[in-house]
Amino acid sequence: MEYQAEYIIIPCINLTQEQFQQLLANIGSSRKGSMTSCKATYNGRKDRETVEAFLTAVQVFKKLENITDSDALAGLPLILRDEAAVWWQGSKSIVITWAKFEEALRNTFAPKKPVYEIYLEACGTKQGPGVSTDDFVTKKRMLFSELPSDEVLNQKQQLNITYGLLNLKIREKVPIEEVKDFDDLLKQARSAEALLKEKALGEGKKESSDKTAETFKSDNSAPSRAKKASRCNFCKKLGHVIEECRKRKKTTQLTLGAKFKGYKRFI
Repeated sequence: MEYQAEYIIIPCINLTQEQFQQLLANIGSSRKGSMTSCKATYNGRKDRETVEAFLTAVQVFKKLENITDSDALAGLPLILRDEAAVWWQGSKSIVITWAKFEEALRNTFAPKKPVYEIYLEACGTKQGPGVSTDDFVTKKRMLFSELPSDEVLNQKQQLNITYGLLNLKIREKVPIEEVKDFDDLLKQARSAEALLKEKALGEGKKESSDKTAETFKSDNSAPSRAKKASRCNFCKKLGHVIEECRKRKKTTQLTLGAKFKGYKRFI
């Protein structure tokens, strides 16, 4: 029995660049995702930076996965945890749009601070010894962004305030005259921090070496201290043991000498 192969001829279609881009757009718009694969979660931590980071991540995910606002609201139980999940159970009946959700979340877990509190925190807290310049500057810029539109400071003012609150060791390495903007400040501050870290590491090794030498010296002097504190069982004096006692050796020699003389007379 013979089999005859069948061939399907597919016509070749030439697309212009514009048509190809339109085809990709149509394919992307037809794809619809869900919140099940969203990695961003929020547990109700009352911190403005955490809340804003969560909302930004979810917004990007919604856009990339082409998720509608209604589907995103329905999927919120999948990404809200702990206190935030409890809050949503009591609020979902009155929050019917995504914009309302963002507003309600901010008002509950990250309410806007009064202007004087923002200024107090932005201008009053200095950089601690264990805080990196990147984290410190990011925190300050976040606070400046919370100011209302009629209170907003320009970039130069923000830069000068932030620089004045930097750690003294950083300011000594990075003169304000050489700083153009925040990016320039961070770049120079990172180099300064690397040098300070290297210097501290070298000093730590030197200190460790000095301690080792001191310990070695102390260990070597321990026998002499023990010897000095010992008492001879023969002469009862301090500073030596019976095996090193000169008086004992002299007495032993006299005794042996006397016995030897007596032995000779006996012979």
